[in-house]
This record gives sequence, C-alpha cells and structure tokens, in this order.
Amino acid sequence: MEQLIKTIINPGNQEVVSAISLHGYLKIATRFDIWFARMVEYGFNEGTDYERLYNNVRSNIQPNLFNQVLSDAAITFDMAKHLAMIQRTPEGMKARNWFIEREKTATKLEQVIKLPDFTNPVIAARAWADEREQRELAEAKNNELAPKAEVYDQISNCTNLKSIGTVAKELGTGVKRLFHFMRSAKIIMPSPSTIPYQQYLDSGYFKVRTVPIKQLGKNQATSYFTAKGEIWITEKYNKRNPIINVVPEIINQNN
Repeated sequence: MEQLIKTIINPGNQEVVSAISLHGYLKIATRFDIWFARMVEYGFNEGTDYERLYNNVRSNIQPNLFNQVLSDAAITFDMAKHLAMIQRTPEGMKARNWFIEREKTATKLEQVIKLPDFTNPVIAARAWADEREQRELAEAKNNELAPKAEVYDQISNCTNLKSIGTVAKELGTGVKRLFHFMRSAKIIMPSPSTIPYQQYLDSGYFKVRTVPIKQLGKNQATSYFTAKGEIWITEKYNKRNPIINVVPEIINQNN
C-alpha cells in the first residue's frame, strides 16, 4: 500500500501518525502550530488522542532564552481520520480512506496468526525457542528506547510559549510599541511591570515564568504568550492598528 502519510512509533511502541505530515499532505495553508491548536478544540484529549512534540529554538530577542516551538504531534489513527474528514477536500477524503485501509490490513494480519500445535514436541520446542528469542530482542529494544522515551516525556510536558519580543517581531512592530499598546488596552500592568492582569492569565493568553538574573542576584518574572494568546493579541492588535502589515499566516483562520 502506498505510504501517503508518515507514521511514527511512540515510546509505548505503538504506531501513530505524524500530525505535521498529515498537515502537509492535506495542503493546509495555515501554519502548523496554529492549525493544530484549533484542531484539538474539536474534543481531542492530550495523552489519549495525541502528544505534542517540541524543539528548543533560541530567541532572536533574548539570545540566552530558548522557546519551546511545536515541531510535530503524535496522533492516533482515529484522530487522524477525524482531522482528514474535517477538511472536506479531495485530499482529506483520500487520507481518510487510506487510514481505513491500513486498519483493515492490520485486522487481517491479526486474523491469520495461528498458535502452533503444542501437542507436537518438536513444534512446541521450536515455538518456545522463538518466543524466548523474541522476548530477548524486545528487552534489548526497550533498553535502547528507554532514554528516548524519557526525553519524549520531558518535551511533551512543556508548554508552547513565545516571548513578547518574538510576537512583536512577527507583528511587524517593536517591543516598546507592543508594550505601549498592551498597557493602553489595560492588558498588562503599568510600567515598569510587564505582568498581565489576572483575567488574561486566567484566560490562558499568558504564562509567567520566574527567571534567575545572576548579575542582579535575584529572580525576575517574565511574561510569555501561549499559542492561544498569540492568536488573540494578533487579532486585537490588528484591529487597533489596521495599517500594520501583520504576518498573514498568523491570522489566517482558514484550514
């Protein structure tokens, strides 16, 4: 069967679908992380239906700061079928049918597997030797994958955050101008604070992280946009400043 969409093996040794491969096959115009954030709102559960995968990317504004950038997501075949159907495009229908055929093939393979005739001593001995060999190979493979699984768990628990400077750059404006806008709109507290008001933290638009400043010998609270907050501030800033040339892929709401 033609391999339309990339599949990967998760730490649980299960075959799952690469969400970014599905995004590419479906020819989605919206940037992957924004598209995927909208797709999970259809009722999918993290840890059951999907796991986010992140890469560390150095901040252009603060060289010593690394941002967690969504690089892919491991999604189940059921979730992949639903996402393909949602698109309502020829590619979406073809992808859905491909997933269904993959499941049918897997079911047929399970049905043809038969137990050996254990009443025959030779066959029983051969089956025992084969089973032991497979178990030893599986244990060796698990030992090899264990460190990778640990890294997978660590990056899956991270949150996709962006610094205010990074978002300002994507908006085509400066950091000071964006701070001025947010203070005028009473989104963040008056200068010199850079912390948003509680209602915007509760809305999930921001996360505040405490970063140690060695030169000053103290900790400093720094605000970051979540993926949800990035979309929200982009729309809000664009409405207030219609002449600003906002990056189209950030505000594109089409699948």
